[in-house]
Amino acid sequence: LVGVKVEGQGRKIKPLLLKEFLVSLAHGEAVSADEIQYQAEILELPFQETAFLACILQIDSYFKLPYTDEEKRMIRSRMIDLASAGEARAIYALATDVSDETLLVICNLLDEGLGSDALLSYMQRLKGQIETEWKFSLTMAVSETVHTAEALPAACRQARTAASYKLYRGRGCIIPYEEICREPHQPYSMDFEKIQMLLQALRSGDSKQTAQLLQELFRDMRERRAEPEHIRAAMKHLVVALADVTCANGVSLRPDTLDALVGEFSKRKTMPDMEEWLISTYCRAADQIREYAAQRPNKSAEKIRAYIDSNFTKDISLATIADYMGYSSTYVSKIFKQTYGMSYIEYMNSKRIELSKQLLADTQLSVKEIGFRAGFNNMQTFFRVFKQCIGTTPSQYRGSTELS
Repeated sequence: LVGVKVEGQGRKIKPLLLKEFLVSLAHGEAVSADEIQYQAEILELPFQETAFLACILQIDSYFKLPYTDEEKRMIRSRMIDLASAGEARAIYALATDVSDETLLVICNLLDEGLGSDALLSYMQRLKGQIETEWKFSLTMAVSETVHTAEALPAACRQARTAASYKLYRGRGCIIPYEEICREPHQPYSMDFEKIQMLLQALRSGDSKQTAQLLQELFRDMRERRAEPEHIRAAMKHLVVALADVTCANGVSLRPDTLDALVGEFSKRKTMPDMEEWLISTYCRAADQIREYAAQRPNKSAEKIRAYIDSNFTKDISLATIADYMGYSSTYVSKIFKQTYGMSYIEYMNSKRIELSKQLLADTQLSVKEIGFRAGFNNMQTFFRVFKQCIGTTPSQYRGSTELS
C-alpha cells in the first residue's frame, strides 16, 4: 500500500498512513533516514530542509474533563485540525493524537527569513488558542530545533523526554528540552526502611501515620530531582504494595484490581496530583483495614456462638471450639467474653439448661437421661449448674411444672 501513488483509492488511505508515520515517531520507534525520506515522498509532505520542531501537547487532567467520550473525540479532532493548519507560506505542520490526551505536532519552517524561533511562537499561539476555546490547560513539551527531516526521530524523543518533566513542572507549562537536559539529576533509590514503616502503618489501620510517611517519601523524591521514569517506577511499586496489603487484609478498594489501580495512578501526571491520589487511596485503605479489624472479633464471636448453638448437646470444650475456629483457646475465650459479656462455658451451659427445662416439662425421660441429652456427661455438674441457674434441682423443677 505504501507504494501506491496517492491518488484515487490511495488518497483515502493517506490520512491513515500519515497517522501511522507520526505515531511511530511519537513512540520512539526506529525510523531510518531513508524511511523518513520515502514517507515524505509517498505522503507528499512539502518538507523544507530549514528547521523542524517536535512538540507534544498534553491535555491536563484529561480524565476530569466534563465531556462525554464522543465530545472528547470531537475536541481531539478539532485540535488536530488547528495544529495542522500551520501558517501559509511560513510554517507547515502535521499533527495526530497518540493517546486520548496527547497530540504530537511536527512543525517545519517554510520561510527561512523568519528564523527558527517562529516555530516555537507558532506553537505558543496554538496552545493559547486551544486553551481559550475549551477552557482547559495544556502542557507543551518542545524539542530542540533540528534542521533535517532525518533528525525528526531524535526530536520526537526529546519532546517525549521533556513531557515526562511535567511531573515536576506542573500543569499548563511549556517545557523546552534544552532546559531540562541541563538540570542536575540525582539517582533515586527507594528508602525501603521507610516503605516498610509505611506498609506497617497501613496494615495497622493508622491513616494519620500513613499520610505522614507518604508525605516524607514525596518530599525526598522532590528534593532528589531524579529522572521522572525512576520516580514513576518507585510510585508504581507503592501502588502494587497497596494492592497486596489490602488483599491480604480482606479489604476491597475501588478500583479493586491491580491493573485498574495502576491505570488510575497513571492518569496523574504531576507530582502533586500523584501525591494527592496516593495519600487519599492509602488512607482510605487504612481506614477500611481498621474498620474491618474492629469488626473481625464480633464476626468471630458470632461464628463461635453459632458453633455452640449447633453443638452444645455434644461433648465439646474450649479446645474443640478453638480447633474449629483456627484460633488459640485464649483468643476464643477472650473475644467471646468481650462480645457477649459472658464466658463461652456460661453461654453453653445456659443453652443446655434451657433444653433441660424443656425436656423436664414435656417428657417422661429420667433426669439422668435428660442431663445426658442436654450435653452434660457428669450428673454432679448437671445438678450443680441447674440449681445455680434455676434455683432448684431438676427433680424439683419437674415437680413444680407438674403441679402448675
